[in-house]
Amino acid sequence: NAARRNFFVENLFEFECATADEVMQHYVAGARNKQMASTNMNVASSRSHTVLVLTLTRQSAMDSEGAARREVVSKFSLVDLAGSERSSASTGC
Repeated sequence: NAARRNFFVENLFEFECATADEVMQHYVAGARNKQMASTNMNVASSRSHTVLVLTLTRQSAMDSEGAARREVVSKFSLVDLAGSERSSASTGC
């Protein structure tokens, strides 16, 4: 939904992780599936996009009066787009 600034990715996987090591395990598994190919400009050029979205949630402890916790949510979207070499540069034209 572009109006809400959300995006859709086909075959997207979502994992809940408790540690940075767990995040890295999933990232490495995804990177292994990334399609690479050589072009006239690059020996190893990305042929697929990679999207890593981290949603971090922090909850503060309850206060002494038992008031509800405060929750802070942060979202980071890291995107690596597939190679987009100019055809005139890669074909020697």
